[in-house]
Amino acid sequence: MKSAFDDFWAALTSLREEADQMPNLTSAQLGNNRSAAHLRLNGLSVVAFSVLEDFVRRRAYEVLHWLGSQNVPFSALPGALQSAILIGTLKGLNFSLERAEKADRGFIVQLEGMLLGQTGENGRFVPSEYFFGRSSSNISDGAVKALLEAVGFGEVEKAVDHVGQVFRVAISGNIFSIFGALAKKRHSAAHAFPQNYLVADFSEDVRRRIPVFAACFDACLSQYAYHHASDVASGRSSSFNQVDFLSSKAKLRVIEWNGVDKVWDEYLDGRRVKRYRGVSALERRMDSFRSGEIGRGNSVLRMNEKGIIVDWISPVS
Repeated sequence: MKSAFDDFWAALTSLREEADQMPNLTSAQLGNNRSAAHLRLNGLSVVAFSVLEDFVRRRAYEVLHWLGSQNVPFSALPGALQSAILIGTLKGLNFSLERAEKADRGFIVQLEGMLLGQTGENGRFVPSEYFFGRSSSNISDGAVKALLEAVGFGEVEKAVDHVGQVFRVAISGNIFSIFGALAKKRHSAAHAFPQNYLVADFSEDVRRRIPVFAACFDACLSQYAYHHASDVASGRSSSFNQVDFLSSKAKLRVIEWNGVDKVWDEYLDGRRVKRYRGVSALERRMDSFRSGEIGRGNSVLRMNEKGIIVDWISPVS
């Protein structure tokens, strides 16, 4: 089974190809919200949000599953996260059972009951796939914020913006608001015939906004999980402080193009640490990060010559 990132990136690549092929709407099409071009754009806006929503849901499950695989017992998770997992699983299971075939309901309940039973033990914890993002048809930005708050982030929007600044992403405004804005576009496109969602806006969504939010969300959650697992393994206190975590613990790297000097610059926590020439050198560097030869425990973001995210590596696989 492919990872959340692999499926996310394949879908995002296809959406970017669609953006390249879409012509700007003519004056007649702008005034006709039922034109073929407008309907196509409406459909793509629904898909664009679904791609991000699917990544957030699946990535949250992957990270929690990874924590369990590192022998982090359920009891070692923050209390708020324990509650979010238990309550989220019950709500998600209830919502899904109403839509499941009657013949499958008993099996689903038995399986999920076994997983919930593990939360009272000190053995390996395996989260339920229903724990996050399954209690309704769509995930809200409030649900995503609540998940990060349960981890320990007291000011989620500031945390996500901080990660974006260290990653040097060129996004104006609040990064966390991207998710909510996309959700509103999806709702409008799915239930009405909006006229104000233009090709340029869709292009900006799939080229910059969606990958920026996904990368910053992943960095916050994955960096927390990596360091929490390390603290538990070493017996250190695992108390979480957002300021200390972002300023010293979280390791964020970005590789970007320097058009003036014609080199690739690499930054770690906002400081330039290396520069190199040529795409082959860049690829070798990324391979070294991916294999864990260097930068173990780092979140590594790669941008192209236009400042658009084209890849990232997480410390949690």
